[in-house]
Amino acid sequence: MKSKSVVRKLLPVLLAGVAGWSFQSLPALAQKQNKPVAMVSSGGIEEVIVTAQKRAESVQNVAFTVTPFTSEALERQHVKDLRDITGSLPNVQIHVNAGVSNASAISIRGIGVNNQPSPFAGTEVATVIDGVVQGTDQYGLTNLFDVERIEVLAGPQGTLFGANTTGGVVNIIMKQPTGQYDAYGQVTVGNYNRTEVGVGVDFPIVEDTLAAKISFSHDGRDGFFTNLYDGSNVGAVNENTARIYLKWTPNDKLDITLASQMQILRNHDTFLQEISYPGELFYRPNSPGFTVYDRLTGPSRHTTQSHTLTAHWDSPIGQITSITNYSTYHAQTGLDFGDLDCYCYLSLAKDHGWQYSEEIRDTFHPFEDVEVLVGVFGQVWKDDTDGFSLTAFADPEGFSRGGTVTHTSNASAFTQAYWNITDRLRLQAGLRVSWDKVYLYRANYSYRRPGGTDPLLGFNNLNGAILLPGDPANLPSDGEHSWVNIGAKVGADYKFTDDVMAYGYYARGFKAGGFNGRVSRAEDIGPYNPEYVNSFELGLKSEWLDHRLRLNLAAFLNKWSQMQVPQTVFANGGATMASVILNAGSATTKGIEIQAEAVPVDGLTLNATLGY
Repeated sequence: MKSKSVVRKLLPVLLAGVAGWSFQSLPALAQKQNKPVAMVSSGGIEEVIVTAQKRAESVQNVAFTVTPFTSEALERQHVKDLRDITGSLPNVQIHVNAGVSNASAISIRGIGVNNQPSPFAGTEVATVIDGVVQGTDQYGLTNLFDVERIEVLAGPQGTLFGANTTGGVVNIIMKQPTGQYDAYGQVTVGNYNRTEVGVGVDFPIVEDTLAAKISFSHDGRDGFFTNLYDGSNVGAVNENTARIYLKWTPNDKLDITLASQMQILRNHDTFLQEISYPGELFYRPNSPGFTVYDRLTGPSRHTTQSHTLTAHWDSPIGQITSITNYSTYHAQTGLDFGDLDCYCYLSLAKDHGWQYSEEIRDTFHPFEDVEVLVGVFGQVWKDDTDGFSLTAFADPEGFSRGGTVTHTSNASAFTQAYWNITDRLRLQAGLRVSWDKVYLYRANYSYRRPGGTDPLLGFNNLNGAILLPGDPANLPSDGEHSWVNIGAKVGADYKFTDDVMAYGYYARGFKAGGFNGRVSRAEDIGPYNPEYVNSFELGLKSEWLDHRLRLNLAAFLNKWSQMQVPQTVFANGGATMASVILNAGSATTKGIEIQAEAVPVDGLTLNATLGY
């Protein structure tokens, strides 16, 4: 399949208070079947090719709910990060996780971790970038410049994507090198010194053999909160991302791409705004509006690196794909709680981790009407967190320190098969067997620093501090456990016409078990067991009026079991507040979704969604 040549002219964009420009040229590029063009013209509503099932197919032929956003759609809607697509999706919520910088909290059809930024807690909606499952959600809201396509997959995806996908998957595909000379970019400016810059350069190194692409993006603005502590402006954003791609195509059956990315974030998100009402304990009359009280004057610091090697080989035994990734991240953060006009309660933390993953899969046709995908996956992820709590409201000389070391390992084998019984009727079935092992060490310590603590000293508060005797009920502890989980899917779809398809499926997804690193009693460390979701979906995908109207309907039923529920309990007659994570029973959720798109005349697109 070859893409059509697309040339986009310089397009000035004027917004209220914001001026921008963008330009891009997409030259003709030969595409293999397993590396699709994102968008194909179908006269009216454009057909979008997705890889939600790790195979190239029209989104209207995928037998479950997938919502794609092409690069053109992201640009038209001025999408900066994932939060900006929430309003275009039924039953999907994406927002910042507990105020922690760029950490994402994603919920699909009511399934998702809404307020748990700790990396050991896992996710229920996975973020996948260029085929790599991200081991943590702490950087899910970073800038989306140079994205080719975003696919939001609703429902359990445990067969093809593994653990921690009970709610679904956000699948992000970056723009790849084309082997042609090209340059593109965009600039947005606004008040509070807002500046967003994105630049990309595409070029050949060896014609038809070795191609490269380099891109850089910057997102920055001043803060618009006034700090009542020193009169400064706080809340500034300073994010920088650089990406380098090398693509080697020695022949028409093999291509290998190396993609490297570095992100440096320096955001001043060190405060929580006061939201207490008159009469409540923490209410302060000078807090309403864009004012805060923040003793931490420096920004949070986040640095990430990711290196991915992807190979596609049209081999004698099928289409073989290999995806190898190594990523690291480092963070240093602080948070002034409560917006109180005193030195009362602050926290400081250092976090660093890494992950390595490998996926190898093969797609082949044992019979003319049967397609089979088989694969293996392995991932190792480690996180080390060290944190301070400065509780000057209780003891100006005292502080507590807590830390966790988390190490997870996963190995799994999976398969997915499709059988075209007739030209209209297709069956599919998939299975994944996953082995997950989790180790967690946690420790809490109490210190006293004669002369008092100072938040600006950070971890230097340890200098001269005295370690106090530990709580016998909360001595350092660790745990290790492993589980074998099964993800599965069976489904069928039937095409009444080329443009109208009905489908139904059953899928089983799972969230991995683990240990709780936020405990005040050693006994509460766990483990807690995996969480399971059995999901049923019936749907209709259709296009009408010569591809001028698209109408998709879906109804779903989710049956949860062994739900992982964070809870706060009070022990010792209420004197001790403890955090626990329990497998706390079962639940049922159900709902409907309607997505409509119309192009009544060329150049005008109308969209509507409804979720219940």
